[in-house]
Amino acid sequence: MMRQNMGRRFFLSGVLTSFIGCASPQFFRQGRGRFVGGVDGFMDVILDNDLHKLGEDINRNYGVGVCVNSIGCENATLNRMRYAHAQGRKISGMFFSMGCEKGYEIARTFEQERIPMESMIWFDPTFTNDREAVIPENVGNMFVGFSTGSLDPMAWARGNEKNILVGSSTEYASKEYAENHCDFVNWGTVGEDVMSALGIRNI
Repeated sequence: MMRQNMGRRFFLSGVLTSFIGCASPQFFRQGRGRFVGGVDGFMDVILDNDLHKLGEDINRNYGVGVCVNSIGCENATLNRMRYAHAQGRKISGMFFSMGCEKGYEIARTFEQERIPMESMIWFDPTFTNDREAVIPENVGNMFVGFSTGSLDPMAWARGNEKNILVGSSTEYASKEYAENHCDFVNWGTVGEDVMSALGIRNI
């Protein structure tokens, strides 16, 4: 059943991307200090509590540079992060649901380019349900948040922490929240946890 659900979700994601390119417009603010790049899950076209909103909140409250794109437009996020690094800024990434797989690809690209990522945050990394993710050594700090696995029709989208493989060079932490997958931004202390993982209070 899990694989059938995943198949449907990937199919719907492909349909959305084919017809509208990106589910939501890019959120981008140059900001100051560190720069945070993000890729949202494809359901952000219908969700209010998504990574775009979190990125907007981070920029408004802390003045940090932020770029969040949807599935299908992740290269724009990668290029913004790459440019910020070239400017001498510290870069971090935050990714939600199916966007976590794109975040993983971005981290691996930066590893090849010898670009460090100070922090990488995943929320419900769906792709780890049936695939291992070996976190690149260029990632300094890794935080993974999971929605509740109880009474949630989207529980299959949480991912599998056992498939996240972290080396000794990366500091790792994870947390399970009481809310469900689609209430992402409202997950208890998620905002505070993101601030802590990104080190934004010390920009």
